Amino acid sequence: MSVVQDVPLFEGIISDLFPGVESPQPDFGVFLESLKDNIAKQKLQPVPWFIDKIIQVYTTVTLFLDFYRGCCMQNIVENFIFIFHTVYIVHHTCVFVVMFRCMR
Repeated sequence: MSVVQDVPLFEGIISDLFPGVESPQPDFGVFLESLKDNIAKQKLQPVPWFIDKIIQVYTTVTLFLDFYRGCCMQNIVENFIFIFHTVYIVHHTCVFVVMFRCMR
């Protein structure tokens, strides 16, 4: 069963637990405008699957930051710096990366 198939089940459980409560839908209006401007500046095309993937990453990062809300901002920044440095090292030291394994 894929995640797409789980969504209606999850929504049904939530509506049973909280009857009459509407689940808010995210508004990506300003984000999408900025994203499309940035895509144009990079001389790329705003292909729907590309935009969807960026929104998925944005949503994931937003949830990640909500998870760290109790921590001080310095820890969050240090974690992101560590992640970016690690990805940079992997990208520049591996010819091909498949599921975190380097093929040299």
